[in-house]
Amino acid sequence: LYAQRGEGDQVEALMEELYALYQQYGYTTLLPTTHMFSIVLYAWSKSSDPDASERANTLLQHMLQMEKDRVIPGFKVSPFCFNIVMLCWSKQRSKESAERA
Repeated sequence: LYAQRGEGDQVEALMEELYALYQQYGYTTLLPTTHMFSIVLYAWSKSSDPDASERANTLLQHMLQMEKDRVIPGFKVSPFCFNIVMLCWSKQRSKESAERA
């Protein structure tokens, strides 16, 4: 529901909380998946926050680093995630955001 409303902060905080619980208790069912990350990116794409595209891009960079470092077993960044971030940048409607997209 938060994602549909564009509440990127809320969705991202929830995912971070789940990951913290995984780290604390080791519940593998709480491991973030690419799908969970894409929901956070989707929330940022729906957000009216002026920093939404930057937040989405930062999250994508974090995901790429997690994939590289193999922080989460079997974690792979989906091409769909790149598409969502490009959508975020396109909504900014500035020269800089067009170049970043």
